[in-house]
Amino acid sequence: MANKYIVAILGGIVALLIPIAHLAIGCFLFVLVDCWSAYKLSRRVKKKYPKAYKGKTGKFASSRAKRIWNTMLEITTLLVLVYYVDKNILVMFDGLYLANFLTGAFCFIQFWSILENSSSCNGEKWAKVLQ
Repeated sequence: MANKYIVAILGGIVALLIPIAHLAIGCFLFVLVDCWSAYKLSRRVKKKYPKAYKGKTGKFASSRAKRIWNTMLEITTLLVLVYYVDKNILVMFDGLYLANFLTGAFCFIQFWSILENSSSCNGEKWAKVLQ
């Protein structure tokens, strides 16, 4: 009997996430690329400044995973809320697409972070132009 309730709750969660799934996946991909670029930056800093980086591994720490998880949870929650507001509260503004604007803003911020991570502690000419 408890299985019916669990399946019903999971079905409700899936029904909430289906309309924004493509937007959330885009945000998740940007977060993952940002994490990868931060990892690569950490490795470059460790290589360039080994004394200042003493005691740190320069590898991905599991303590950072909680922050990544919270970011993904927050953006998914915001997307669900904004989608709800767009479809049920601001119905007089047909075609406002607030969830798309939120996704665009979030992806732009992540893209900017990726560029910063890629250009930091990098001796390449393109990195100096970005700095």
